[in-house]
Amino acid sequence: MDGEEKIVIPVGTQTGTAFRIRGKGFRYLDRRGRGDQIVETVVETPVNISEEQKRLLFELAELSGETGDDSAGIFKKIKEALGR
Repeated sequence: MDGEEKIVIPVGTQTGTAFRIRGKGFRYLDRRGRGDQIVETVVETPVNISEEQKRLLFELAELSGETGDDSAGIFKKIKEALGR
């Protein structure tokens, strides 16, 4: 819980994914060593984007084969945030 630590967040990581940083948590009370620090991700979907950015997002969705029918897909979340 002190200092800095770098972690790699893989592409496609979803909200709620937890990463463990071993030995970087709180010190144990009755013994030596430290616990692990758990980092949970929160992915935010952009809402204030330009028309060009919207067009590119929809084009990317089409290229990746997402139709918006998938209840957990990132492009469905973007469409909901944009009101489409």
